[in-house]
Amino acid sequence: MSSSETTVKPRTREAIAGEAKYLAKRAIPPRLRTMRQFAEDEIVIPDGPFAGLRYSCERLPYVGLWFDLVDSGRFHRFAALGPTQSGKTLTCSLIPLLYHLFEIEETVVFGLPDMDMAYDKWMIDIKPVIDVTKYAELIPKIGRGSRGGAFDSIRFTNGATMKFMTGGGGDKSRAGFTSRVIIITEVDGMDEPGRDSRETDKISQIEARTEAFDVFGDPRVYLECTVTTDRGRIWREYANGSAGRIVTPCPLCGAYVSPEREHLLGWQEAETELQAFERSRFYCPECGDAWSDDDRRVANTESQLVHKGQEIDARGKIDGELPETMTAGFRWSAVHNLLKSPSRLGWAEWKSQNDPDEENSEKARCQQDWATPFTPPDLVITPLETRVLQRRTRQHPRGLVPAGFDLVGMHIDLGKYLCHWMLMAGKSDATAQVVDWSVLEVQTDELGETKALLVALSDFAEVVRAGFLSEDQKRVEPAEVWIDCGWATDVAFEFCRQQGHPFYPARGFGTSFENGRAYARVERRGRKRSNIRHVGEEYHIEYVEREGVIRRCVNADYWKTRVHDQLSMNVNSPGALAFYSGTPRDHLSLVKHLTAEEQEVEFTPARGTIVKWIRKRRNNHGLDNAYNCAALLHLLGARFGDTSAGEPVAPKKTGRAGSKRVKSPSVGGRPYFILDR
Repeated sequence: MSSSETTVKPRTREAIAGEAKYLAKRAIPPRLRTMRQFAEDEIVIPDGPFAGLRYSCERLPYVGLWFDLVDSGRFHRFAALGPTQSGKTLTCSLIPLLYHLFEIEETVVFGLPDMDMAYDKWMIDIKPVIDVTKYAELIPKIGRGSRGGAFDSIRFTNGATMKFMTGGGGDKSRAGFTSRVIIITEVDGMDEPGRDSRETDKISQIEARTEAFDVFGDPRVYLECTVTTDRGRIWREYANGSAGRIVTPCPLCGAYVSPEREHLLGWQEAETELQAFERSRFYCPECGDAWSDDDRRVANTESQLVHKGQEIDARGKIDGELPETMTAGFRWSAVHNLLKSPSRLGWAEWKSQNDPDEENSEKARCQQDWATPFTPPDLVITPLETRVLQRRTRQHPRGLVPAGFDLVGMHIDLGKYLCHWMLMAGKSDATAQVVDWSVLEVQTDELGETKALLVALSDFAEVVRAGFLSEDQKRVEPAEVWIDCGWATDVAFEFCRQQGHPFYPARGFGTSFENGRAYARVERRGRKRSNIRHVGEEYHIEYVEREGVIRRCVNADYWKTRVHDQLSMNVNSPGALAFYSGTPRDHLSLVKHLTAEEQEVEFTPARGTIVKWIRKRRNNHGLDNAYNCAALLHLLGARFGDTSAGEPVAPKKTGRAGSKRVKSPSVGGRPYFILDR
């Protein structure tokens, strides 16, 4: 053997055996814990009254039923609903998320209504839970999610990825990404197709990311939300799934019962808040005896979960097969939320019963305490009758501004061949009068659409600047004239740039429009919305920088409702809207326009009870004139009852000299095309 050769020492039997044992240990994957074991072993409460304590199913016994349901392997989808502030998000969204990311080490899609919520969800809800566990070291130090800012996914150092998906954006934002596990929070906020989407609803689109695992991968979907209505997605998922309910043995009679809201008694006869607080108790639905706080806790400790079609006998044995569904519905209520006492629940019920806003209080109790759908009260809308409206007049001649009606505005609705305009005057109490309503002919075939509209509007401007007469023979000009810019937008902008005050482009937004674009409410001015010049009651004024114009934006649905309300009032009541004097025949055309759309009541989880407008007839220009004029008068200072938002805008001063009455217009040799003169 040469000196350059290396001498290899023979390995001992002990060394070989040690290496074999090490390799064998590494070859066997670690035993996966159940979700319940994971939660109690790893999770620490990050905040609240139990901050710093380890997560325990004994603290809130219902969570043990939830984890046992998930760990059973019987269901692939889970719909969880419960009261607010009862650990719902942590138990039904965050712990499943962390379990799949860190125990199973797999990718999870986390669905939420808006991507703007993703960073807040990470910083406020998810990261604080991870930070107090040993998994904090798996948060990436660089890249997405390490330093905040905008992101849509986080890849942890164990290889698992959390991908945010939302109900917004186009369908491509949800395509091209697969995962075995989907977790969606605030489900009811996503239960509608996106405006840019031609596919199905957003939840189904996100859930489709699991299709690659359909046969062998055991896909899992977790849905969690506060209950809204019986038409909300989470309640439908629960009711159409297994509809599991928690039953508890009464410590007094032994019967298994499911107490609900009607079994919280004592507060109903209370005359004060303190009495309601002191007297409230849960009562057994079977024996009728009151439970003490200890009775309630004992009952919950021995609770069981019974699904649709199953029964439980006096010994606690559950009879009946599990329903043949892939979705486990799991619900708990205030009875099972041991974080809130019966005294406080009864106090809240007493306050709600005595709240002037009964509808809002009832919704709060349903959502916050009982996890039951809120049933909105029936809202009956009586349609306006054409024959009644035709006679809705005051003794003021057409074209004359009535005395005392100091707020004057005008709106013109553009069309290819006809432009409809309305002059409306009002008082500070929102009492209003249609002073005139007419139709302007547009010579589109002769001049072309754009030129014909500009010529017609120029002639119209001369009439506006000439002014109108008041009953005392004084000259009156409209404080503002709004030009519809929803159609022929470029023409409206160009005309307003040329003419200046008092002409301004105006745009209505509402569900009755073909694009279905609802009004985007502006709460306040700020740095992010520096173009906002004024915020009023369901309207605002904004500067359109690229066009160099100041535009009025109006909630059409709201102001159409306001106009119909004003037309339903006694004509002599403050705030009522009426027409100039004339025969029923004189007002037939306008009345048909005003009733061309009907109100339809709809309750949505996000917006509550809303009134949508459904078009019955094509010619609704008079209604468009009227609602814009009503909003314009509010801008000028008209206030209906106690409703007020924003300060009135003082119009620019205009001349009032002159006593010569302006005749009904014939401008530039072409007369206006007037209906119902």
